[in-house]
Amino acid sequence: MIITGYPDSEILTKILASGPVTVIQKPIEYEKLNRAVKILGHKGTEAL
Repeated sequence: MIITGYPDSEILTKILASGPVTVIQKPIEYEKLNRAVKILGHKGTEAL
């Protein structure tokens, strides 16, 4: 998960090209962050 205030940066473009990444833009909205954490948490439990 990446939290950024610069969604159009060259570095972010390179990171996104390397694989699936969740990006949340600043200012952070609590609901978006909460939803992303829940989704990522569920992805981690699939291997169990």
